[in-house]
Amino acid sequence: MFIVAKFAESGILNEYLNDSCGKKKLNLCACKNDITPYPWDFMWPQAGSSLSNLGGWEKCKPEFNMIIHDVFTTPKYTKMFIEKAATSTIRQLTEIQDLGKPINMPPGHLERAFVKEYFDDEDKEFLRSKQNNDQIDPFIPNVFYYLFFALSSIWILLVCSQSANKQIFYLYLYIIAFLVVNAFVTSVFSTVSGRFQARIFWILPATNAILILKYFQKKYIDKIQLRD
Repeated sequence: MFIVAKFAESGILNEYLNDSCGKKKLNLCACKNDITPYPWDFMWPQAGSSLSNLGGWEKCKPEFNMIIHDVFTTPKYTKMFIEKAATSTIRQLTEIQDLGKPINMPPGHLERAFVKEYFDDEDKEFLRSKQNNDQIDPFIPNVFYYLFFALSSIWILLVCSQSANKQIFYLYLYIIAFLVVNAFVTSVFSTVSGRFQARIFWILPATNAILILKYFQKKYIDKIQLRD
């Protein structure tokens, strides 16, 4: 479902249906004009829409498996997939914001039901909380986050590079490779979303912080202890 939803988002599914409808018996052909560019609308369609009449994920599984097989075995669609995968990965790598704006959840909101179910005694407190009254602005914390990352990275390049060893080099190489793999997997098989990359990007500034602390520990604290 997630892969076919990604096909819908990237336009591959529409291209496939344009070529296949009339040649193959596909239930999706009846929904071709209702496929939106948002994958979540494809996975969780609104009640009454043509997509909601497909019968759910399990019922669609055989047809979706056939579509996935056709896409990955047909050069035309495979080329489209590779191009979309490359651009999606690059876009995902830029999604590094740390904090997003909290969601306002009024009493009729779907997620609000979970608050009431599990924290019923705090429901009134939640009603007047800063989160629920749109009083939390993540802009300033994110500025400090970006600023620390930029300055600490410059410091690492200028200071640690002078005494760098292979361990530090490989450490950053592995972290960057991990970030790229994460961006590829999440953006290509789901969608481009800030939360997918932000939840692991913190590893880079955290590593910078650890190396800076270790540098000053070695330069000052360890020397003081040796003198004592």
